[in-house]
Amino acid sequence: MSNVRQRKPISVTTKPERPGDEDVQPNARWSLLCKIVLFVFIILPFTCLLACIVLIESPINPEPITDSLPEPPKLEGPLAQNDLLVFQGERLFEGQVIGAESIVYQSGHLYTGTADGKILHIDLMTKIIDTVTTLGPPPCGQIIDEKRCGRPLGMRFDKDGYLIVVDAYLGMYKINVASRDAFQLFPGSMKVDGKKLGVLNDLDIASDGTIYFTETTPYRRENFMLEFLEGRAQGRLLKYDPAENKTEVLYKNLYFPNGVQLSKDDSYLLICETSKARIIKYHISGPKQGTIEMFAENLPGLPDNIRRSSGGGYWVAFGACRDAERFNLLDKLQPYPWIRKQLAKIPARFLISTFPACTLIIEFDKEGNIIRSLKDPNGEKFSYLSEVHDDAGYLYLGSFIVPYIGKVNTYKKPVVG
Repeated sequence: MSNVRQRKPISVTTKPERPGDEDVQPNARWSLLCKIVLFVFIILPFTCLLACIVLIESPINPEPITDSLPEPPKLEGPLAQNDLLVFQGERLFEGQVIGAESIVYQSGHLYTGTADGKILHIDLMTKIIDTVTTLGPPPCGQIIDEKRCGRPLGMRFDKDGYLIVVDAYLGMYKINVASRDAFQLFPGSMKVDGKKLGVLNDLDIASDGTIYFTETTPYRRENFMLEFLEGRAQGRLLKYDPAENKTEVLYKNLYFPNGVQLSKDDSYLLICETSKARIIKYHISGPKQGTIEMFAENLPGLPDNIRRSSGGGYWVAFGACRDAERFNLLDKLQPYPWIRKQLAKIPARFLISTFPACTLIIEFDKEGNIIRSLKDPNGEKFSYLSEVHDDAGYLYLGSFIVPYIGKVNTYKKPVVG
């Protein structure tokens, strides 16, 4: 027997291949490529854009808002969700009337001002539309033309049958709708109390002929979002005395004062403060003369014009809604002045698109209580409403931008079941 020790054979164990190992390298390359594309084409441009926005000088100098809007009211009771504007409403003169901000009804005829600077007369029987007058020189029709061409907003008939119109830029006019002559009561370029007039908005006329009107913002009308974002009280309530040809300031430091409506006895004036989602009462006479108090607050939308209802109260149109369940730029960003300062550099049309797409009008009683609301929850039929004119239960709806006039038959009842 041999004494030579035999070496043990070396066992070579081959590690079994894992399925998919052959794809590890290509997958890694693909993952890296995706990351590079994401960085180069999305993250880097977005970061550069953000940096540019921050570096651009902001057109506003916002301040912290200490009295931010409270949580929007619950949609219950008279504010419960409904689609009555869709069911009871119809569009009139679609494509023929653009931006009928304010509407005056007179014996089967409508008068309104449009986005191209015209004052229109509409015969509801014959459906004929004709131009009463144009306040400024052409060309008109584009928003950049407004300051020259004019943008007629609030209007009312006075006791002598003249149509009194306030133009955002051109001032106030007295119009003979029969002869179609227009006379300027005062220019929009004048100074009142040492300050040049800003954008003029709405008016109402007292029984003694005194005209009360609002100056909403120092910014141009198309830049109204700057006023919202800045958060400053820069609006004024003024009055014009046609007998004395004199204009004076009644109240300063209002938040985007918009629509106005006198009480039946001319003792007070209701003013919609749009950016505060509220309506205030200014006392013209009595023991509280010259003071303001709350009429309705924390409303479910941003109020525009206010007009009397046939039931003895008031109709208010809302240009946008406030809904606790849907994002609202104005509500969410009030506590953050730096963010508002940056957003002011973005075109207004993008900011406006962030508001909930819903439409709303509300009827209030004389005490400021909500009687009922009519809604179009998704802006299906109407949008961007500015005014409600009540003709014995038939409501004519104005808008600051859309190409039609709305009509609502409140007597039309939904079919149940």
